[in-house]
Amino acid sequence: MKFRHKSALMMFILGSFVILLLTVTYYFFSRNSAIEHAQNTDINLAKDSAHEINQLLMEKGRVAVTITTAPVLTSALMASNSELANLDDAERHERIDELNAQWMAAGSVADPVVRSALENPAADYLRAQQAAIPGEYGELFVTDRYGVLVAATEKLTTLAHAHKYWWQAGYNEGEGRIFFD
Repeated sequence: MKFRHKSALMMFILGSFVILLLTVTYYFFSRNSAIEHAQNTDINLAKDSAHEINQLLMEKGRVAVTITTAPVLTSALMASNSELANLDDAERHERIDELNAQWMAAGSVADPVVRSALENPAADYLRAQQAAIPGEYGELFVTDRYGVLVAATEKLTTLAHAHKYWWQAGYNEGEGRIFFD
């Protein structure tokens, strides 16, 4: 092979190697840059979403506080709490268990035990709140400090709720707190 041809071939191979090296370097640099950009975009989206969710939950909490501090509910709760507070612990547990058994055995909402929670001013207030924003609330109900149902928009499976995790979280050792479930 002539020197000219060898020289041209070497230049071609060297040029191809340089182009390949530049292409591979550019690929990895731009790939890393694209990955970093995508990660930053995802982080920013997650932060924005977290902020929006936090704002939504704060608003839901404010609405819950507004609804639950209505005089009709506080009066019903005070009456239920005082009725059960007059019993000692054993009598209170026995009474709650008795009412809960009657509630669970009730065949319809016409049963007097069920009607006592569904047909009272507090339950009417809860239904009015439910009707004010259709589709916002599945069921609304209020329990006293002993976990006993005081008012509800519909019949729940049980009357006693103090044993349930969501009730204990909301009761918060008597301090009360907003708990989303």
